Amino acid sequence: EAWGHDDIHGRWGSRTEELADGSRWSEQWGENKEGDIWCSKAGTTVCEKGNFEEWAVHCGQKNVRIGQEMDGEVNYEEGKIQTWKETWTKTFEEDGRLAGTHAEKVGDNGFGDKWTEKWDELYERNGLTQKWASKLGRKDRTQDDWHEQWGEKRAPPDEHDPNGRFLECWAEKTGSNGYGERWHDMWSEHLDPMSGAGKKMCNKWRVNADRSERIERSGEEWDGKGWYQKGGETLINGNKVDGWHDRAG
Repeated sequence: EAWGHDDIHGRWGSRTEELADGSRWSEQWGENKEGDIWCSKAGTTVCEKGNFEEWAVHCGQKNVRIGQEMDGEVNYEEGKIQTWKETWTKTFEEDGRLAGTHAEKVGDNGFGDKWTEKWDELYERNGLTQKWASKLGRKDRTQDDWHEQWGEKRAPPDEHDPNGRFLECWAEKTGSNGYGERWHDMWSEHLDPMSGAGKKMCNKWRVNADRSERIERSGEEWDGKGWYQKGGETLINGNKVDGWHDRAG
């Protein structure tokens, strides 16, 4: 453990610890004369059945200065604080095989903008891979809110596709703004690599500033042997204004 301070850089310190089970971690931190603080931790944790995790955390806060600008807005108030935190974890099985990862970011810029981001990956022993992510945020100055997320699944890698054949994916977006506009979009795709059959779906929903509503829906499916069908429609304020359908096989 070590620490120090001076009249120029402020305060700082570090610490390292190792436990009897093999877990270990280290930490560094600091604070400057303006009151800005930061901290960084990283280590390895031994879990049950010989599994272990490698991890890290970075966080801090910073005082928003008088006169500092963000998107054309100048700060004239004392007491506004920017904050952030980033974490990541890798999980390993006893034989050292990587089983999964997780990462997350959370922030606030002191001007009313807040956000959260997450990312996960799962690696099964048979080679199957799953990934998913999400973003969530708000901007107070324009009253914007949004949430986006997506995911995918892939088969184990083989000689035909070293990244693993695609099995399914999906995405979703929701949001609103200070003009009264709202939206919700969804999209997905599924594929059976053995038969070649699959399907797709896409839905879009909008409410405009004048409160009018628009819905667009479409979809497609096929059996991998020549048969397919697909179609879609558009509705405005609940009334169907367009539609189409196609089929073969």
